[in-house]
Amino acid sequence: MQEIDEPAGKLASIDAGQREGVKEGGVLTISDGPNYVANLRIIEVDVNRSVGIVELADGSTRGTVREGQTATSRAGE
Repeated sequence: MQEIDEPAGKLASIDAGQREGVKEGGVLTISDGPNYVANLRIIEVDVNRSVGIVELADGSTRGTVREGQTATSRAGE
């Protein structure tokens, strides 16, 4: 996972795409081990890669999105 600064907010890319069932508009949960970090709202999907907007519930209490964290889909998304 890689975080990128953009005028629209922070973006992150993941190494999962259409092959893994990622869909535009879907929301993934980013975690660092058992700890919740943020949500990732997917805005672009390719075969092997996706990009999304990082949505922090509270940026002062959550961690930073960085390489090595896990993105998982929420039930039904």
